[in-house]
Amino acid sequence: SKWLNITTRTYRNYKTKDVSLKDNTKEQIVLLISLYKHGLDVFMTKEDFEHWLTTPNILLDNKAPMDFLDTVSGLKFIDNRLTAMEFGENV
Repeated sequence: SKWLNITTRTYRNYKTKDVSLKDNTKEQIVLLISLYKHGLDVFMTKEDFEHWLTTPNILLDNKAPMDFLDTVSGLKFIDNRLTAMEFGENV
């Protein structure tokens, strides 16, 4: 719910009731899914990708990559970091 900028209660309602998602929430969900697939391509295993997502990174101001996932620009930034890693850059 934090990454989607919604309350836990709203998140539960989305999961259990026939409630229509807001457009910005839909966009963030699509970007999160895309980022996750990209991360799996880069790291090869779910465990390695999730470890990278949750570990503070000196190149990201000692923040974990997951700290950036609550905005569209943050999602794109982390996706760009994954692309940089594919081309040999340290991230």
